[in-house]
Amino acid sequence: MGLIRRILFLQLIDSHIHLNSLLYKNLLDILSKARSLGISGWIVPGTGLADIEAQVSLKTAYQGIDNGFGVHPWYVTSISDGWQAVLADALLQHQAIAIGECGLDFSTDELITQKARQLMVFEAQVELAQSLNLPLIIHSYKAVDQVLKILRHYPTVRGVFHSFNGSLQQLEQIMDLGYYIGMGGAVTYHRAKRMQQNLLQIPLSRLLLETDGPYQVGAYRTKGEMHYPEDLYQIAQSIAQQRSLTLEDLAKITTENVVQLFNLEL
Repeated sequence: MGLIRRILFLQLIDSHIHLNSLLYKNLLDILSKARSLGISGWIVPGTGLADIEAQVSLKTAYQGIDNGFGVHPWYVTSISDGWQAVLADALLQHQAIAIGECGLDFSTDELITQKARQLMVFEAQVELAQSLNLPLIIHSYKAVDQVLKILRHYPTVRGVFHSFNGSLQQLEQIMDLGYYIGMGGAVTYHRAKRMQQNLLQIPLSRLLLETDGPYQVGAYRTKGEMHYPEDLYQIAQSIAQQRSLTLEDLAKITTENVVQLFNLEL
């Protein structure tokens, strides 16, 4: 099947990309190039309340964009009293499809000193997800066990662990709770053996594709390069090969998963 004909049958959705990043210039051209490869949708997670205005503008300006609003664990000290109400109002007013990017990160000494604040802010967002019936977009770096401990208290909440790189045992616990797993550029590296082993264990019904652009590039770009929306095609090709699927089948499965999790209308 020729490349152009093949792309006509694809409908890929990027479940995690920061299109509001100032690193992206000429976004119209960038998204047009991605569309030419069969990428038709993008979910943009927020990292703080200050992101909301730009995210709303993006959704208004470009077709195929949906937003999640939330407070990333790196920025829990940037919010002030009343932030929960501001976030809840924005989620409802602007019809966000998820809460996040939120979660826990204990990867540096500085972040560890903010542990109590991170725990409070994350659990508040999980409670909000429960009350608004919205899924979570979860960042969990060196903190998967602590994230799972909180989520077990909220069995009706659903969501995705973005860019997951934990253990097989943690993956099994995530599956038991009914969450999805986002896989991106990191799984394309030859040395990413643990992540690739995890990929083989994820039920296809729980797998999402992501770039996390402009960050976390894969083996298809040289060190120091930015991650672009078009790169989802390369990620999908690599994951399809690793899972012994055609690209078309992987696209169909993962797009259906995104639609189901985030209650999207294509």
